[in-house]
Amino acid sequence: MAIGIKLKKENGEHDLGVSKFFGTPTLPMGMMEELSPDAVFVAQLQLSALACFDKENRLPHEGYLYIFLETEDDTPYSGKKAVVIYTKEEPAVAVDNFNEVSPMPNGLNEDYLIEFFEADDDYDGIKLFGEPSDWGYAEDYPELLLQFDPLATSDLDFFTCMDGYIYFFFGEDKCKWEDVVVHFEYS
Repeated sequence: MAIGIKLKKENGEHDLGVSKFFGTPTLPMGMMEELSPDAVFVAQLQLSALACFDKENRLPHEGYLYIFLETEDDTPYSGKKAVVIYTKEEPAVAVDNFNEVSPMPNGLNEDYLIEFFEADDDYDGIKLFGEPSDWGYAEDYPELLLQFDPLATSDLDFFTCMDGYIYFFFGEDKCKWEDVVVHFEYS
C-alpha cells in the first residue's frame, strides 16, 4: 500500500513542525550546519502523522524525515544522491526563506501542508512508496521512497514545465538514508 499525499498551500499561521513540502523547514539545532548552501528544501515529514498509514512499518514512527535536493554542481538531477536526514530530535529552528537563493524555479518559500491518505500502489499523484508512475524501462524499478508530480498542485511553481515525475528511490540498503537517489522522469 502506498501513502498518498495531498498538498494545500498554507497562508495563515500553523505549527511549523507539521509535515510539509517546501516553505520554512523547522530543523533540530545544528542541522543547518550539516547542509550545503546549495541544498533545496523539498519536504519535512512528521513521522508520527503518517504512522497509521505505514502498515508495513517501512519508516520509523517517531521523529522527522527531511528531504533536500543538492544542486551544487551541473550534473543532471537523475542519479544524484538526495540529502535525506532522519532524526528523533524535535525541530527547534525555523529557517525562513531557505530556498530564496535556490537555482530552482520560484515559489519554493511557501509552505504546502501535507494531508496523508491510503492509496493504491499505482496511484499517480504525490506519494510515499508504491510503484513509480510511468516507469517505462525494461529493468525493474528501485524501491520508491517518494514520488512527486509537479503538476499535481496548480499553484506550485516547481518544475511545472515537466510532464512527468520526480522520484526519490531507496538505495540497496533501505536503512541508509544517505543512499537515496533522485530520478527525473519526463513523459
